[in-house]
Amino acid sequence: MDRVTRRQLLTRAIVAGSGATVVGALSAAEARAYGLGETQASGATPLDPRAVDPDFVAGRVIDRGRDILVVQDPDAQFRRIRMAPDGLLWKEDQWSQSPPQVGDCLYARGSVGSDGVLAVKKAWASIFNLSGRLVRSRPGGFTVGLLRDDLGPIDLGFAPGAKSTDGRPAAAAVTALPPGTPIRVIGFESEVTGDLTATLVAGAVPGGPTPAESAPASSARVMSSVRRGSSPEAATTSKIIYGVASWQCCGGVNGCGSQCCSCNPARCCPPPSSHGACSTCRTDQQGVAWPNLTTGCSATCWSCCVPMDRLACGQIVTICNMCSPGYCCAIPVNDCGPNLHCVAATRCQGYQVVKWDLTACTFTCCGGNLNAGFMDSQASYFI
Repeated sequence: MDRVTRRQLLTRAIVAGSGATVVGALSAAEARAYGLGETQASGATPLDPRAVDPDFVAGRVIDRGRDILVVQDPDAQFRRIRMAPDGLLWKEDQWSQSPPQVGDCLYARGSVGSDGVLAVKKAWASIFNLSGRLVRSRPGGFTVGLLRDDLGPIDLGFAPGAKSTDGRPAAAAVTALPPGTPIRVIGFESEVTGDLTATLVAGAVPGGPTPAESAPASSARVMSSVRRGSSPEAATTSKIIYGVASWQCCGGVNGCGSQCCSCNPARCCPPPSSHGACSTCRTDQQGVAWPNLTTGCSATCWSCCVPMDRLACGQIVTICNMCSPGYCCAIPVNDCGPNLHCVAATRCQGYQVVKWDLTACTFTCCGGNLNAGFMDSQASYFI
């Protein structure tokens, strides 16, 4: 899976005139070679060849040798991974070079070697990402309503070093929020109890979009070739806009890596996620949730409302990380969302408006850290 920097992308792709795909597609044979075969009885959605990324894996570690670990992915396939010499593991809010253990539920990104083994540069164990509204705060924790009729409120605790996105201790930040405030929580699932512990809390904050986020930074008509005799000549418009990217869980592939509620003991079992408004969303594949779709789905706005173009399910959008390392990935629209809102402007560009939700696969493809939760980013597309 190729990644490019924003500078390379602007040189090679944006001027191509037809939404050039930076991330290459895999053939069915290549997908099988990487252990990403046909959908199994796990209930996962069928694989979209444009969305498959062999350099990313989600699943549960089921076996290990001297330096090779075996991960069972959501399609009941087995992926072999090893930690790269400089590879890092995030576990219970701590980074270390310790290898994952059997039973750990992972998101992991690296590169596949000539031996077919994924050399992991970064991995996250039992991480979750939930969004909803604050129900109440209490000493040592809080309760979040997930805005879904099929799921009740979720109780969460605070990790010792839990922070709000504005840098305050999370407990103090949550206590200051009135019930009903939109909130996003990142944290980890306890291996022992299954309890969910927050490490990062982001409550929607008042404010407004920056000038860069208020309107497209550039817009150009691109003429496309048509058959002789056609009139008038067809044209599309290229758009580049800026905002904050978050990431989400979807497709039954949940925050700790893989839905495994039937395991003994039950593991990897945070609140179940859906396949999204396009019925193709899987957080272990490439994709972006867009807040205004041609299907008629339109996300609500909690704060910092800005107009968003209407895109189609499957349409290619190129997302660039505006901070280091500046990677770009071209991926299909696979869901509707997020609800537009402002978060604290603490990243490199000072953006505030959360405009799109990436899958965990895409967020890490662009160089984002899942535990950080947000990324100042650029989106380019054609309409």
